[in-house]
Amino acid sequence: MPAVPKLRHKRKPKKSKLQKKKDDHNSSYWRYKCDAIFGLIFHSVYSKKYCACTFEPNADECKGNIEMAHLIERENYLWRWEIRNVIDLCSWHHKFSRIISSHAASIAFSQFLLKYFPDKYEFVNQHKWESITRKAELPWTFQEKYLELLQLAKELNIEGV
Repeated sequence: MPAVPKLRHKRKPKKSKLQKKKDDHNSSYWRYKCDAIFGLIFHSVYSKKYCACTFEPNADECKGNIEMAHLIERENYLWRWEIRNVIDLCSWHHKFSRIISSHAASIAFSQFLLKYFPDKYEFVNQHKWESITRKAELPWTFQEKYLELLQLAKELNIEGV
């Protein structure tokens, strides 16, 4: 009697690291995609306006590119991709200015917000204590947030989306 060959189970093809990250709805892959699409949304909303630094008459001249300054820190995932949570500042005023920098002069910056952007000041005061820095606690996944931001970008007719 001839020997019966052993049946071998077909192995599933191994997933690449990228595919594993895509399959994880809360991975850094989706977080970076949210950052990229939100950057496009930010620049489309604020490209038609002057830099917020120009509102302050005592401010130094603007230096550098327009940057997205988060009013509630970026580490707070709950408000990281909220358009009400950002303001446009040149790179100098965003990081280094002693007059209106959110990093170097936080008290002066809050007074600047109160004077020129009371709606943003009110937003910060309402939501600054609502903090979620752990992705497991979020009411949505990064992939869901990306799809939401993608829909917003399409509504705004942003090129490249």
